[in-house]
Amino acid sequence: FDSPYWDEISDSAKNLVARLMEVDQDQRLTAQEAINHEWISGGAASDKNIKENVCAQIEKNFARAKWKKAVRVTTIMKRLRAPEQSESRPAG
Repeated sequence: FDSPYWDEISDSAKNLVARLMEVDQDQRLTAQEAINHEWISGGAASDKNIKENVCAQIEKNFARAKWKKAVRVTTIMKRLRAPEQSESRPAG
């Protein structure tokens, strides 16, 4: 769980996420086990409002993704135009 993204998230919530994402399906939580997990069924959820931090991080990630997409599109366009430019040049 990378910092600073997960710093405000409780250990109980991290445990639930980790167990839901377990690669080995025999070790992964079932839906019923997830419902019974302490973070969902107990009082383990934090009262801390993380909305502001989460929203800021989502906006940052979308901005980064848009930037990467723009770079990829520009690169592809340059590659597609390269053959056109070499064809339009007179042979020397």
